[in-house]
Amino acid sequence: MITAAHNLSIAVENANAINRDKNILGSPYKSENFINAIFYQKERPSLTSATRLNYFSSNFEFMIGDKTYMVDPNSIDSIRVKDQIYLFKTFAHNGNTLPRVVELTGKSEKSFLYKFTAVEFKPEVKASGYVDPKPASYEWNEPLFLIESGNKIIDLSNWNKLLKSFPGKEKSIKAFIKSRKIKKDNPTDLLKLARYIDTLI
Repeated sequence: MITAAHNLSIAVENANAINRDKNILGSPYKSENFINAIFYQKERPSLTSATRLNYFSSNFEFMIGDKTYMVDPNSIDSIRVKDQIYLFKTFAHNGNTLPRVVELTGKSEKSFLYKFTAVEFKPEVKASGYVDPKPASYEWNEPLFLIESGNKIIDLSNWNKLLKSFPGKEKSIKAFIKSRKIKKDNPTDLLKLARYIDTLI
């Protein structure tokens, strides 16, 4: 197992001034600390490196010397942090289709269930007229769950998106969701749904 961070493929140096501004409320990290993770690379040996997940950039950071870098999503198969597996998946969110970090929360025979957590940057609002001033801040969104089935990654924030992804199966899937009272934010429920969809495809 390789342990040198410089063996990771670099996407870009994280020189974004937003990330370093101490006046911004909140944080794009669940933890500011770097912890060891195993990076399973596509064309190189796996390696262990200290890292942290930046939810605003949706990428893993690592340090070489005193500089912080982002890992190249195209070079990574998966990342193991303690007992959790993360992957880069490309899907549309807020009008942009980009590779983003998702957490593997379950899998069925034919499908995978992921959780995606986004952090948005809210710029400073200056006081004017009847508008109260607000400092710049990071805002954490509610987690979004996705199902990967075949070559499709389906956003589960709206059941219609799921139903449209399986033409001819809409009534069956809708009936299952209703009868089992499937909730969009419950990974146990969603894994049941994924297993049911497996039986239809």
